[in-house]
Amino acid sequence: MKDQGKLDQALLCFEAAIDIDKNLDYALEGIGRVLLKTGNHADGILKLREAMGSIGFNPQKSSIIIY
Repeated sequence: MKDQGKLDQALLCFEAAIDIDKNLDYALEGIGRVLLKTGNHADGILKLREAMGSIGFNPQKSSIIIY
């Protein structure tokens, strides 16, 4: 459960970054990854798609990996 606290803190940090810049693709991606790790797959995938849209999804400029 120690990791859950770190994930919760990471989510708060990513959300704070989004409050500053709504199109910050790394923060959107981070939220998506945290949601996936915590089992919230549907919302995680939606957030990753939002991140891909904010950067016009250029695989060469993105760290997002789609399987």
